[in-house]
Amino acid sequence: MARLLQTASHILVGEPPNFWLYNPSPTSYDLTRPPAPHFPLPSPSYTLRLETTKEPVLVSPDHTALVIVDMQNLFLSPSLGAAPDSPGNLAKKVLVDTAIPAARKAGIRIAWLNWGFTEHELESVPPSVIKAFGFDKQRQEFVDCGVLPQENLSAADVGRRTGGLGFDIGRVDLGDGTSVEAGRMLMRDAWNMQLPPDLDRIYREGRGLPDKPDLWIHKNRMSGFWAGNREAVETLKEAGIKTLLFSGTKTDCASWRDACGTTSPDYASEAVAFNCARIWGFVTNSSDLKRGVEQMLSAS
Repeated sequence: MARLLQTASHILVGEPPNFWLYNPSPTSYDLTRPPAPHFPLPSPSYTLRLETTKEPVLVSPDHTALVIVDMQNLFLSPSLGAAPDSPGNLAKKVLVDTAIPAARKAGIRIAWLNWGFTEHELESVPPSVIKAFGFDKQRQEFVDCGVLPQENLSAADVGRRTGGLGFDIGRVDLGDGTSVEAGRMLMRDAWNMQLPPDLDRIYREGRGLPDKPDLWIHKNRMSGFWAGNREAVETLKEAGIKTLLFSGTKTDCASWRDACGTTSPDYASEAVAFNCARIWGFVTNSSDLKRGVEQMLSAS
């Protein structure tokens, strides 16, 4: 049974191997999970202190991953209707400029968690996903998964349409005199499911790292960590990851204040941030990550 255990300087929250240490003075949470039964204090030279909207937390970079969710062309490309200053693209800029470089410096692994259906998975799409992506709001009717819509759609229309899981988007103009086959919506390996060029370059560089190469995890539900997606859980476990820093799009599904973005109303993001800070974990931002990494490296 999970319990609270008072040690010399901390309160043990949970049970080994999955537990936190709460320090009542000064208030902080230690997420490094030091070995029982003595729970030695972590060294500042390889421990990241991260400020949050509530208590600071201590994490081990070696066992932490920056999870970047749904940063894909379908949601971010101007060729599919996303404005350069859309919430998702603003979050992308923060990731490129601040969060990813800070994570790389700290030795934090980067995991790219992205949509991508296979043909087999398309045959067993649950009702909730069909409702989200297979319902034409304008015509008030469902579109069968994998069926090409009857009307011709412009590229911008595709970005505004929620219907047609698996339908062929067709060729889109990239705005530089070239065009590309966007492929079938939400289907694995299609262009619309690829990373935007700047993120794709970062990912390819990360995949080539000799130590802690970037991870790529497919998902076929709103959550990448639902019970049926063993790939996500096992990939992270095999990499020794115990702490996750969530970023990406949408903020109403993952919360890192400036490295997330969503087109949902503000109250949706605020509700997630509130519940994340109060119940699920903690809320931070990229500038705090950068500052924490600099402090850790200066102590080395």
